[in-house]
Amino acid sequence: MTQVSAGSKIAVISAGEATLVNEPIIIVNQHGDPNGVREYARVARAAIAAIRGRDAGRLIVSDGYPGAGMPNLELFDTGVMQSCHDYSPYQLTCYQCEWVRPSNDGLPVPTWPLKDAQGRVIADRRTLEEQFRPWGELAQRGVPIHFGEMGCNRYTAPDVVYAWFNDTLT
Repeated sequence: MTQVSAGSKIAVISAGEATLVNEPIIIVNQHGDPNGVREYARVARAAIAAIRGRDAGRLIVSDGYPGAGMPNLELFDTGVMQSCHDYSPYQLTCYQCEWVRPSNDGLPVPTWPLKDAQGRVIADRRTLEEQFRPWGELAQRGVPIHFGEMGCNRYTAPDVVYAWFNDTLT
């Protein structure tokens, strides 16, 4: 980690590139803080100013909020690249993940499209398109975007993972 100002840290991930915080989220009482996006933007703006004060041309990346899931509207005017991560739907991507327990305990074996216990489709290509629509709108506004992370846990069957990847990436 590199400290750029009091209390602000960035991780240098390649020469000339910096990411502010991986999957930012402010948790209050075990839930996301509804004001967290503004608080994160306040801190991010301070870090962006400090970085640009040292290197005006440095590429700065900010994960979406919360947890890199949605574009951060509060940072549109900063010129930073925004990064999306895709671990949705978690019932498929985090199936039996040790680090997600207990919220994933007892989930049925995932399929793609994802179905609930009654066999109704609850996630498919259409839901992925809806999920990523805000990122497409961000790109149309001229804000650079980066699809930073995605994947499934090793317990999700390969044929299910491949089907989900295909719908996610096309």
